[in-house]
Amino acid sequence: MFSFIRNGLLLFFILIPITLLAQNAEINQLDSNGKRHGKWAKTFEGTNQIRYEGEFNHGKETGTFKFYKKGNEDHPHATKTYTPNSNIVEAKFFTNKGKLLTQGQFVDKKREGEWIYYHKGKDVVMMKENYKNNKLNGLKSIYYENGKLAETQEYANGVMHGENLVYGANGNLLQYYNYNKGTLHGLTKIYNPKGVITQEGNYKDGLKDGIWKYYEDGEVTKTEKFPKEKPTVRKTK
Repeated sequence: MFSFIRNGLLLFFILIPITLLAQNAEINQLDSNGKRHGKWAKTFEGTNQIRYEGEFNHGKETGTFKFYKKGNEDHPHATKTYTPNSNIVEAKFFTNKGKLLTQGQFVDKKREGEWIYYHKGKDVVMMKENYKNNKLNGLKSIYYENGKLAETQEYANGVMHGENLVYGANGNLLQYYNYNKGTLHGLTKIYNPKGVITQEGNYKDGLKDGIWKYYEDGEVTKTEKFPKEKPTVRKTK
């Protein structure tokens, strides 16, 4: 009986390195042209923890690649999914516990189209952005944890351009602005938490311009004209 157990253990320890060698022989291979082909996996230096794993087709990434943070091998930190004959890459980023944080597309390693961000640890959208050639372009929307809209911003070529609206947690509009190439320009309105207007006026190149009105209970109580006229100074003889 003892001899049987001893021989069994001996066979087990002999087979382990053979199995590992067979597994290693199937990954990290190159094709006849020296290009990566088949399954690949890399570990963090000095450890056995996987840093990334995925598959190549004659030097081109294919399918889903998984990337890990050092010290966390339970869930990938990010994934990138490649489509054959396309330069579009679907990207996802996760928390240490595997909850989705961000998702969007890369085209030629640049952000493109809609990107979605989630409140950490929750399946609730925190923000949506639109990109063109790695620059914000189009509508950006920000949300409260209850799912209600908190703010919208319009962008063109990476800078705010267009309307900017800010909402309270109750859904009431609090602030309304207009931007021109990143600078306040145009009509502005400010409201109290109940959604009643408190002031309105215009900006021109980032400065208040024209007549500004100030309200109490919806009634105009004060007006100001901008730019302010400088007081004239009389010269004394």
